[in-house]
Amino acid sequence: MRTPALAFLGVGFILYWLLVGDPAIDKTLSLGPVIPSLVRVPNPPYDLEEPTHTGTAVQTETPHLQQWLKLEAARVVQVDPDPARTLLRMRSKAAQLTRKDLRNLKLMVMNRTLSTDERFLAVYMAGLAGGEALDLLRDVSFSRIPGLPSDRQHSDEVILRTQAIEALVQKLPLAEARTLLRELLSRTSDPIIAKHVQYWLNRLS
Repeated sequence: MRTPALAFLGVGFILYWLLVGDPAIDKTLSLGPVIPSLVRVPNPPYDLEEPTHTGTAVQTETPHLQQWLKLEAARVVQVDPDPARTLLRMRSKAAQLTRKDLRNLKLMVMNRTLSTDERFLAVYMAGLAGGEALDLLRDVSFSRIPGLPSDRQHSDEVILRTQAIEALVQKLPLAEARTLLRELLSRTSDPIIAKHVQYWLNRLS
């Protein structure tokens, strides 16, 4: 058996394939169990032109979190003898994340110098975290994808954002999820993101 990280590795690539073809996404192909918690829905300004970090590595205020992320990401390609325990460990870590941790998780998600596994895991952890992770997920969902669709990393960038969008859909109340998806659809310039968002709008209508 594989670890729950398969939700953002193998399943991530299956998700991308489904998005390119005819979408038939089910919540069983989601990021995994998401802790449902929403008391307040923030409404931050969205910036589709937010740059993605390239070049030198971004220094975070929580190096222990970055090290943990690196170690966990290294395990995702290994056979897991106890996936339930792994999920419990990730849930426990997600429950301990502070606002500073979440700010730094966003830096890690947007930092293209990190491995794809680390960035996927950062989004996955935000999906497991509580309501305070909404800002992170929103910012990632609305962030501009750098480069062109023909670029090698484009599919990874798309998967990162569709993961964040799916986590938001599962966390937000129905009406607020629809509002967010409509705004995303009106502002995104990426056809695959638009197709994914339209699928969720159709599903939630």
